[in-house]
Amino acid sequence: MAVELHRGSTSMRDYTPTAAVSAGDVITIAPLQYIAHRDIAANELGALACPAGTAAYKVPLDATYTVADGAAVLFNISEGKAKAGGVHLGYAEGAADGTAGAAYVYVRHDITSA
Repeated sequence: MAVELHRGSTSMRDYTPTAAVSAGDVITIAPLQYIAHRDIAANELGALACPAGTAAYKVPLDATYTVADGAAVLFNISEGKAKAGGVHLGYAEGAADGTAGAAYVYVRHDITSA
């Protein structure tokens, strides 16, 4: 399951990847994380969602990761899911416990670093 827009609005920025990007991919342009809403072909101009606005995303949750409501959510880019030791993606909108079987967490995509 890829990261997907749940609700809200976001600002977008232009982005031309050197390799193809899939909708739902999280892209780091240091020091921030951006989210692709659509597929972008390699070397073609596309757009990424900026960590601002009111956007909340449904994010896959690692089975070992527990997040409290309002807590910073970390994201492992290589594994494509919220997981300890990842980069800051935003803040949880509601608690989620992967150890109890939760498959995802809702995350307000926020620029503030943890």
